[in-house]
Amino acid sequence: MTVSEKLRYLPKYLRAEYVAWGDAVAQRAPAGAGQWIRSRWYRRRLAEMGDGVCFLWGIHVNGPDGLRVGDRTRIAQDVQMNARGGITIGADVLVGPRSMIWSSNHAIDRLDVAIMHQGYTRAAVSIGDGAWLGANCVILPGVHVGDGAVVAAGAVVTRDVPEYAIVGGVPARIIASRIDADAEG
Repeated sequence: MTVSEKLRYLPKYLRAEYVAWGDAVAQRAPAGAGQWIRSRWYRRRLAEMGDGVCFLWGIHVNGPDGLRVGDRTRIAQDVQMNARGGITIGADVLVGPRSMIWSSNHAIDRLDVAIMHQGYTRAAVSIGDGAWLGANCVILPGVHVGDGAVVAAGAVVTRDVPEYAIVGGVPARIIASRIDADAEG
């Protein structure tokens, strides 16, 4: 009987405790042993996880069953992801420290109801193969970052990023193209 099957028989509050403690240990376990623990823990919790994925310490994922991560992707320390609307991260992606990827956010449509009582909107986020998200960047719901794109440190991405584009700023704008740079170099 697998751990998931055993947990099914526990009262709901005990299942939540098990998951909370597992998340806490996985998030903060140091060094190589911590990487091994996170790899095993997230392989069970995520919708899909490729081979050779590296999660550094302090990762926090809301809605892990909505997160798909491709082969050889590296997610740096203290990254936060809200995958309740679905997040797909391709292969060979670098996600810099303290970045945030959100696929869910507060609804704000009604003026007669406080925002905290309006529920949530959800829109899937996708990060293409070989992309690099710099430190402290924010990817908002519904955004697609193309293959090989670079998101500069501190950028807030509110719109889709084309393949091989380099974007930066708040809100993020196209600064250059890696294709143009490759043709020159």
